[in-house]
Amino acid sequence: MYTKTANNNHKPMTFQDVVNEFFKVATTTEKTIKTKLYDSNIKANVHELEDAYTINVALPGISKKDVDIEINEHQLTISVTSSALEDTDQFLWREYDYGQAKRIFRLSKAIDTESIKAEMSNGILIIKLAKKPAFVPKTIEVK
Repeated sequence: MYTKTANNNHKPMTFQDVVNEFFKVATTTEKTIKTKLYDSNIKANVHELEDAYTINVALPGISKKDVDIEINEHQLTISVTSSALEDTDQFLWREYDYGQAKRIFRLSKAIDTESIKAEMSNGILIIKLAKKPAFVPKTIEVK
């Protein structure tokens, strides 16, 4: 696979280029859309299976009731809202706080958006994105 550079030359696509092109990951800044996986406070791993993709999102200490997932025109939005710590709490050391975070993934048309499933297990949100049948690889037997 090759991609075009700014001066119309072709260069080999890296694995990161392939993932970025497939998911077209958007940042939460509304003015621009970037194709980078690391532009959010919400960290995710993306895995490809034969008939689906999975997005594993690290949400330690977050309850499933604090997670909202929306799909709109091939855009998957994960929003997390958790209660703030009490201002009256006395801290000797404070390195984290609760609040809001959002991660937006632009999905390709190869994803069946009607069959997206999500579950939460041990602080990991697991989202399964089924491939449409036309995009599932088929093995052809040679006779």
